[in-house]
Amino acid sequence: MTVPEESQTIDLSIAELREVAGYAAACARPALAVFERGRPDDRRPRDAVDAAQAFADGADRTKAIRDSAWAAHRAYQEARDAGQAAASEAARAGVAAASAAFLHPLAK
Repeated sequence: MTVPEESQTIDLSIAELREVAGYAAACARPALAVFERGRPDDRRPRDAVDAAQAFADGADRTKAIRDSAWAAHRAYQEARDAGQAAASEAARAGVAAASAAFLHPLAK
């Protein structure tokens, strides 16, 4: 007798993804001040957090959210390459917030 293999993924509803994205945005928001102190003219991480919050508040899950995550990732890389470690890590919070709308969590 064989034992059926457990599913390797956890299914999340859109409502649950909205909750996760809202939580990620709330956690990332304080880090924006760190990023903006070092790079005051760069809105990419803030735009990513705002996109995550908009999704959490009911906006559609669109390519624009994913694009904002990629833009925040480029901000992370640029800050890192400029030697601004705190700013670069703060930008990653924006990446994580926007990316939360597209989670596909694994069971293990």
